[in-house]
Amino acid sequence: MKYLTNTKQASAKAGMAAQLPSREMPVDQPSIITQTCEEKLLLLKQALQNMEMSWLSLAEQNQILRTMQLWGIANSSEMHHSLS
Repeated sequence: MKYLTNTKQASAKAGMAAQLPSREMPVDQPSIITQTCEEKLLLLKQALQNMEMSWLSLAEQNQILRTMQLWGIANSSEMHHSLS
């Protein structure tokens, strides 16, 4: 990280924004992105399971459930339980 800090300082002194090539990003960046996506999917899953769906038509409810299954954030038994 010291190299990145020095590069940013040098760029700032030169009056330019630091534009670092992607290969110089920290190695753990992809895992951070994956973790964030998984957290968002979990929050989405919880929100959808807690959502009041009685105002939706049966076809709309089924489309939501199929979409959740397609995205891998719900399985059939889990969703039948949450709708009952």
